Amino acid sequence: VGDYTVDPLALNAAIAPGSNTYGSAVTLGTASFSNVVGSDVVTPSAVAVESASYSTSNNLAAGSYKQGITSTLGGADAGNYSLVGGYTTATNNYTVNPLALTGSIASSTTTYGDALVTGAVSLSNVVGADVVTPTASVTTAGNTSTSGKLRAGSYIGGQYISALAGTDAGNYTYAGVVGDYTVDPLALNAAIAPGSNTYGSA
Repeated sequence: VGDYTVDPLALNAAIAPGSNTYGSAVTLGTASFSNVVGSDVVTPSAVAVESASYSTSNNLAAGSYKQGITSTLGGADAGNYSLVGGYTTATNNYTVNPLALTGSIASSTTTYGDALVTGAVSLSNVVGADVVTPTASVTTAGNTSTSGKLRAGSYIGGQYISALAGTDAGNYTYAGVVGDYTVDPLALNAAIAPGSNTYGSA
């Protein structure tokens, strides 16, 4: 007689790409093996994000990540296979897309020549306790007077978020949050200088 050994077959693994919008459920890609023999039953461990980063509200932060599985195998035929060291995707194939903020900027009015004063910004869909601080500005391009002041008039959507600060700002976009702005005409203070002439002259 003689001994005989059957070594486990090293599996070839892959994990499909996946994505979600920040704050929504994380839907990781499906792991699969390309060289399982016949109808053998072999299942991978749960797919996980590698080097995950989380926001203040404990959501997976916007960005791209690698996905991975461990060496643990399940299924009736798991003992016939190996996945030494587990498997991690070669590229960042899971993406968390930033969440587009919704909200408004309160209408604001100033008098021509005065400093521009923006309205209060209200954001309606910031996730949980995330820390974001918007800065509003007024669009002036193409609408300034000779002296460089915003011309009198009504500007629909003339206010916008020009910057977003705070610990969790990178998880959001903000292009759609706007507000109206009005510049009232400046009431002039008039005067007429004295004058005189001799009768019959100009």
